[in-house]
Amino acid sequence: HHFPHQMETIYRCWSLWRHFPKARHVFLIRPAKYDTFVSGSAFSKGMMNILKQNNVSVLAERFEEYQQHSDTPDKQGLIVAVAKKDWEFKTARADDMASLRRSTLRVLGLDRYHDRACGIEPPTNGTHESKRMEVPRIAIINRRGRRTMLGAQNVSSILQAELSLPYTPPVFYLESLSFKQQVVAFHNVDILLTPHGAQLTSIPFLPRCSSVIEVFPYGYGLVDYFGALAAISGVHHSYIYLGANMVSETRSASSPDEQKVARRASVCAPAHRMVEAVHTQIQQWNRCCESQHR
Repeated sequence: HHFPHQMETIYRCWSLWRHFPKARHVFLIRPAKYDTFVSGSAFSKGMMNILKQNNVSVLAERFEEYQQHSDTPDKQGLIVAVAKKDWEFKTARADDMASLRRSTLRVLGLDRYHDRACGIEPPTNGTHESKRMEVPRIAIINRRGRRTMLGAQNVSSILQAELSLPYTPPVFYLESLSFKQQVVAFHNVDILLTPHGAQLTSIPFLPRCSSVIEVFPYGYGLVDYFGALAAISGVHHSYIYLGANMVSETRSASSPDEQKVARRASVCAPAHRMVEAVHTQIQQWNRCCESQHR
């Protein structure tokens, strides 16, 4: 499957395993897909390590074959979950993604990030004093190849000038980062501006009160896809669509070739729309942080 769809399955299975702690936790991958799945991107390999550190057996086997030689007596204790191809992020309970976040931070030795309050900078230079952040940490994650955000550095400079930020929002790519570096990067972003793409599978690692602003190219407005992941991760989600009527224009790109063209288009949103979107999320961040400190 496409990488985000792989992560859909992992996130759903995590939800199942968490609520059956005494069961044997097994993640089956079709043999033809196993090498790609466990040795693909840094994020994919990192997630495989998280699963193994949580006593999940990752096997290259079809379910029918596993069921035949499973050592579960009479198969009475075998809990089976079948992931339907509905391409949607789901969990059984509202705090399942928070559980995955905590476990990931523990395995990576990053527990200090878990209890960090919204808007509070961690102690630095060997001190034990934390201080309140005056503005949220804004960043742009760009993509290489399809759906690149054109002029991302210029957008960053405009955001700094128009919003009177004391810093220039960083622009970075995930391809060159290790899994641990990606998790740390997301935990250090309060407002994320990024094109629609697989990088958003890391939404569960954003901190409290965070927001995602997802930019969609013309004819490709799948708002509910990563919007659902944001919802179950406690992250606010908004978007910028580069067209006039997202629903009708997305539906009109009905053939595979039309969808392919729409998916691959670079994005270049008007600067004023990005500034307005970020400004709205700054206000949301302030309200959320204030409610956290009451």
